[in-house]
Amino acid sequence: HRYNDIVPYDASRVVLHKCTPDYINASHIQQLMPGTPNFIATQGPTKTSTRVFWEMVAEYNTGVIVMVTNTIEGSRIKCDQYWPDINDTVTFEPEKGYPNRITVEHVDEQDGFTWSERVFSLRINDNEPRRVVQYHFTDWPDYGTPESPHGFVQFVRTAMAMQQRVTQSVKAKDPPLVVHCSAGVGRTGTFIATYAVLASLHYMRRDKKISWNLEDLVRRMRKQRVAMVQSAAQFEFMFKATLIAADQFMRAIDLTPENSGVLLKKQSKAKLIRQPSRKVDPPSPKSSLRGKSSSSMMKVPLRKHSRRARPANRQPTAWDHLVQLLSEPPLAIASILHQCATRKDIEEATVSLFKVFASQGLLLPFMCKLAEWDINMCDGEHLVFRKNSLATKLLTATLKTYGQGFLKRVLQPLVDKMMETPDMSYEINPAMVDKADNLGVNRSNLKRLTESFFNNIMDSINRVPLAVQVLCHGVARATTKKFPEVKCTAVGSCFFLRFVMPAIVSPRAHNIVDGPLPPRVQRGLVLVSKVLQSVANSTRFSGFKEEYMECMNAFVNLASTRGIEFLNKV
Repeated sequence: HRYNDIVPYDASRVVLHKCTPDYINASHIQQLMPGTPNFIATQGPTKTSTRVFWEMVAEYNTGVIVMVTNTIEGSRIKCDQYWPDINDTVTFEPEKGYPNRITVEHVDEQDGFTWSERVFSLRINDNEPRRVVQYHFTDWPDYGTPESPHGFVQFVRTAMAMQQRVTQSVKAKDPPLVVHCSAGVGRTGTFIATYAVLASLHYMRRDKKISWNLEDLVRRMRKQRVAMVQSAAQFEFMFKATLIAADQFMRAIDLTPENSGVLLKKQSKAKLIRQPSRKVDPPSPKSSLRGKSSSSMMKVPLRKHSRRARPANRQPTAWDHLVQLLSEPPLAIASILHQCATRKDIEEATVSLFKVFASQGLLLPFMCKLAEWDINMCDGEHLVFRKNSLATKLLTATLKTYGQGFLKRVLQPLVDKMMETPDMSYEINPAMVDKADNLGVNRSNLKRLTESFFNNIMDSINRVPLAVQVLCHGVARATTKKFPEVKCTAVGSCFFLRFVMPAIVSPRAHNIVDGPLPPRVQRGLVLVSKVLQSVANSTRFSGFKEEYMECMNAFVNLASTRGIEFLNKV
């Protein structure tokens, strides 16, 4: 241990299942707020624990490491350098209790004014190497706070964007983000709490006041690791950072004044003390955050803005200039790609633009602008969001990023239930029905299945993430200007065709199921998606195409009214 009084609780400690001993001074920090990933809070590695640290990163499929301490502060070693120098490699050979051969290569490094980004290649034994990114914040003294919360908010957003990319790319579910300072409690807790609030912004209801109880958030963290957010100064800094982040987010999405309140509950004079850690049970939250005065609810009014707020004391960065250049009307980047780009060019541009705007916390407003541009380029109302353009591809990627948890909660119970009867047939195409099946029974099966999916989606209206609602609102507003008669159809194309349908047809790609589906289950999902698409488009099946689907028109007729009400609310 780097500090004898900072040790993990047994209930939340990180266990290294492939190592003997299985111990590391690290704790799981989980289930803090909606949209928040799992974290591992750990101490800064020592010379003797460096190998164990990389064993943990390897076992838990971590792709992002956040370091909020310097290796030396004053004359004291706060954290040993656990990574090799640039272009160098370090290898940990197998030894007693540690069977893996771990190789870490330092392949890239970018230094900024207040933080650095390092890229490592991590190889376990003879497996394919994988990418691990470290974000190192260098402007944070121990027990103190950074000079400016604005730069720290940007740092958190950058780490958040990378974590989202890692979560989408790795096979493992919910890879944890590893965070450490020196002891793994004060600065580490401040980062995690700020991250949690920023992540939850995208999952709040657009028509509700946004509120957090920061005091309760810290208490919940301290139940999982001792002394998280160690000082009153760190708590106050976290409060300021979350106010700035919430204000910038609301301005960026152009929230209307009547809905633009942010409520943060905090203590006026919090006295956060360093908690003892030798107890088996977590410390009582009653004693860990008690202040002299009662808690107060603070409301911060936000004005309506169409541009991102930039604090007067912060100088524009290169990223700011790039974002401004790409966002300026008439969106030259979209025009150029529309005229001469190949499909591959558009796919690569989608990835790049997603990274740039997500790292700046401006993905949603840019996506709304791009959607409006795409709609204005349509020659007819029937072409709105029907092409594989830059706007539709970026829209699909954005919806998947912010709505993945929502889709899993809504769709997974239904798919799991289908898996209980994998031999049940939903096939209603006479040319494809097995001889042993009854077409009438299959039609009844498909109707019941479609009703279950439709009702689950309709009943989820209060759980639709704010980010998804913002995008649908942007699509509705842009469509109304040019094709007002197809506003609902455009929103339906956004919500169903680009968001819900891909998850129904390909649940494995959306982390709803782990493995391949039985053929009859897969076919049932495809047929359900066809019916729901017809509901979203307000169309009916006819003999011109897929005549066998006409039997579902009665359901489409009944569902259309409720579907339109749902889309208007979204």
